[in-house]
Amino acid sequence: MSTNKVLFENNSELKRYLLQLLGKGTKKGIIVDAQTKQPALSLNGEEVKIKDFAGIRKGSEIIIKSDIGSLIEYTKKFRLGK
Repeated sequence: MSTNKVLFENNSELKRYLLQLLGKGTKKGIIVDAQTKQPALSLNGEEVKIKDFAGIRKGSEIIIKSDIGSLIEYTKKFRLGK
């Protein structure tokens, strides 16, 4: 049995470290690709501020925002756990 967990930690250093592991960085508070410096986008095509970062969808470049609307839309679209 597999479980999905979401953990919101309002710790910018931890978020920056995780983003670095995933090949991302920040520029003026916006999450960017570490090599191209282009903004990484949310499911809705929006730039994502580090303060709003919740995670990155497995196997993609889609950044998940931590607001409830984004999380609901993400789970509807990708049916977590199925």
